Amino acid sequence: MALIYETRDFIVEAFDRPHVTRTDGGHIKILPKERVPDRTEMPPEIGNRIHEIDDGRREGAEDGNGG
Repeated sequence: MALIYETRDFIVEAFDRPHVTRTDGGHIKILPKERVPDRTEMPPEIGNRIHEIDDGRREGAEDGNGG
């Protein structure tokens, strides 16, 4: 996996062999650094930040700046 972006709370990585091509929107992995056993146990503020990161990625893909 290739590191795309890292914050204090998250790591964003690209798959070596993505399931979806970049031209079709791409395929990334957004990992919270604080591990939780199941996403249903994730604190809401962490889930909200994941959505913010993903929304930013989608906006970049839509305007041609990557994604």
